[in-house]
Amino acid sequence: MSEALRVTFQAVSARPRVARILWTVLFVAGVAAIPILNRSTLATAPTAGGAAGRFGFHLQDVAREAGVDFVHQPPLFDPQLSHIMPQIASTGASVAVAD
Repeated sequence: MSEALRVTFQAVSARPRVARILWTVLFVAGVAAIPILNRSTLATAPTAGGAAGRFGFHLQDVAREAGVDFVHQPPLFDPQLSHIMPQIASTGASVAVAD
């Protein structure tokens, strides 16, 4: 095998190794970032200032004062679906039930 061909072959075979090392470093960095980010989140836990101090605004429940008196009632489906109703109800309003 000629020297130029050998050098080219070695360069081509080294690319997958470099890619694997790069992906491994990125994966390890991502996994290591989880506890670091969790620590910084715990450090900003709610204080005496409450939500307004932490987030810059505060939400207040005024539904009753505005005259809204609503109680959610679960949907009633065909009795043949009663055996899977817990699974259907747990999906919430984001999933439609279809045949």
